[in-house]
Amino acid sequence: MLTIKYPFSIAKSLINHYYLINISAENSNMRLKNQKQIRNKGIMRRNLTLIYGFLAVTACFCILSLSCGKNKPETQKGRINEASLTKTKIGADGAKMALIPAGQFQMGSEDGADDEKPVHQVNLDAFYIDVNEVTVKQYRKFVSVTGHIAPDWNQISQSARTNNHPMTGITWDDAMAYAIWAGKRLPTEAEWEYAARGGVPSQKYPWGNQANPTLATYSVAMPTPIGSHQPNKYGLYDLAGNVYEWCLDEYEKNYYKSSPKRNPICGRNMQEFNKTFSMDRKKLKGLRVLRGGSWTSSAELIRVTSRSRFEPTAALHDFGFRCVESVKPNNQINWNADH
Repeated sequence: MLTIKYPFSIAKSLINHYYLINISAENSNMRLKNQKQIRNKGIMRRNLTLIYGFLAVTACFCILSLSCGKNKPETQKGRINEASLTKTKIGADGAKMALIPAGQFQMGSEDGADDEKPVHQVNLDAFYIDVNEVTVKQYRKFVSVTGHIAPDWNQISQSARTNNHPMTGITWDDAMAYAIWAGKRLPTEAEWEYAARGGVPSQKYPWGNQANPTLATYSVAMPTPIGSHQPNKYGLYDLAGNVYEWCLDEYEKNYYKSSPKRNPICGRNMQEFNKTFSMDRKKLKGLRVLRGGSWTSSAELIRVTSRSRFEPTAALHDFGFRCVESVKPNNQINWNADH
């Protein structure tokens, strides 16, 4: 019996040992599996924590951006904060310029000539304008630097007797060439009238409603040096009399009947003017506007609403100009808009 039982004992021991090994292996596998699951759960928690943190930071940033945007100055929103602009500046040609604030005014006159009617509202963006008309000295420098065709200086000196007199005998083409050289442009007709009024509505002259020969150079034999009279409310001189001033616009008698409300300009879009002038001047056809009258004009012709016109190649002895600069780049201004 002993000999028979012994092998069974050995077999039983072997079987039990086998089971123990399997159980141990299964337990080991279970532990590894649990450890792997725990490790994966830890990784998932860390990833979720990172994602939630990123989303929270992004949300806070967006909220802060929106709240800060409400308090941003207009210059950061594509607009101009006029309070940050200097009231005067010196242009590239050395001319002093004054800031004309954005605003609206009633353009034209029901008491004037037919081409001054109807009175209509115009809205303008801010711009800088020369305080004085371009002088003989400034124009001499332009001719010297650029090689632009020089006028007959002897003839010019018959009226503009000093370097501080306004330049005379200027064509629209001459004025355009000077403005481009100086990094400026000619004023639109609306800008000119708005500046001439000096922020005072419904007045005939830069100083008021009554003609006054002590306040402007008109109906006399000779022009006067720039700044010989009191400036208007914007600090601008000689907008009535002395010399006619070229404007950028093409002249149309009935333009006011269909003029756009915002930044109007007759004849061509602003972005095209300088480019077309430089590349193919012949495409710019039609009469051009002159404003302000001259030393030869009557009181009627120096009114702020009076419109004159001439061929752009004409160089009459009392034709001059002044320049402007837009505050915003010209291609960011809403020209000829109805709102």
